[in-house]
Amino acid sequence: MKTVEIEESKFQFVEFTCKILEYLKKEYSEAKVDPSSGILRVDEQGRAEHGPEDGRSNFLEELHEGRQLFFPFSVSGCGEPNQCADGVDREIDEESGFRFDSVGFLVRAENGRFIINSAVYWDGMCMPPTPPSVVISDCDVFDEPMEAFIRSFISDAD
Repeated sequence: MKTVEIEESKFQFVEFTCKILEYLKKEYSEAKVDPSSGILRVDEQGRAEHGPEDGRSNFLEELHEGRQLFFPFSVSGCGEPNQCADGVDREIDEESGFRFDSVGFLVRAENGRFIINSAVYWDGMCMPPTPPSVVISDCDVFDEPMEAFIRSFISDAD
């Protein structure tokens, strides 16, 4: 997925966030944490931290305060296929060598615009670097569906 830059007024941020949280609710159904904790805060060096376990809902405020946030599109499980936020399960070609703990969107707000990149999250358990980090990256089989997912929240209206 290429970097997507969009005016804040043309991006349906609330709907995007709700769709990601709906997906995370399924992924975290057995966990004793709020699904919003799966939306990671990311510092300038790419180090990532989960949100508070009891939840939060101020994502736009966090972005306007200068934070970067990672919104998962697919969380790796032990087996395949991988369930995605768009409701489709996808398989990775094992020979591709592509590995991840989560793939998703690294979002920041700047000068009235959202800058959205595809990114990979590593929790440091399976594949370093350690500490947990988010790296802007192509996301293999997820690239095209991720771009389509983002574009579904962009309106042409002024």
